[in-house]
Amino acid sequence: MVLFSGGCKSTPRATTPAELGAETPEQIQAQLARATKLVRQAERTELAGQQTKAIEQYRAAIAEYRELPVAWNNVGRLLMERGENLQAADAFKTASELSPTDPRPLHNLGTLWESLGYYDDAARWYDEALKRDENYLPALRRVVVVEEVRNKPTARTLERIRTALLLERDPFWIDRMRRASMRFDQMVKDAARDSGSMAGESVSQ
Repeated sequence: MVLFSGGCKSTPRATTPAELGAETPEQIQAQLARATKLVRQAERTELAGQQTKAIEQYRAAIAEYRELPVAWNNVGRLLMERGENLQAADAFKTASELSPTDPRPLHNLGTLWESLGYYDDAARWYDEALKRDENYLPALRRVVVVEEVRNKPTARTLERIRTALLLERDPFWIDRMRRASMRFDQMVKDAARDSGSMAGESVSQ
């Protein structure tokens, strides 16, 4: 048997974010401010050459406010310099996800793979960085270096070298890009000619 109680029913009191365990906007802003301060401290520590302490400070910033891409990217750089490559790669990927328009984490992933001799993987990440910003000069420079090793230039490679030469101010890189451009241009032409010849042979058969 179901019993119904009489009388007026009181309206349930709204549950506050604190009671739900959620953080309020004010708390989030305070966490972000503390994390940003820690990042600034870490940057100064890094400039002073104290890498281990800088890593600790970047990690403290992440612990304070996880969604701070600069902290992830910077700690990734320092971990890469120390040879902690898996952790560095994870940090760069997290930074990339948190800042989907920033080419720097993807460029750093390319640098990581290039340093390990995985040039195809490096080329892939430099390409992803340039999809975010086609004028990002550090990635444009590394594209030239990687393609010199891979010997797989394409018309896109030549286009990116032309873009880089419009932006470049360093005489070393200007000279290197010009020489690479001449060599790559001939390689692309040769590849197109060979491809056309093979197509013609296939049709004649």
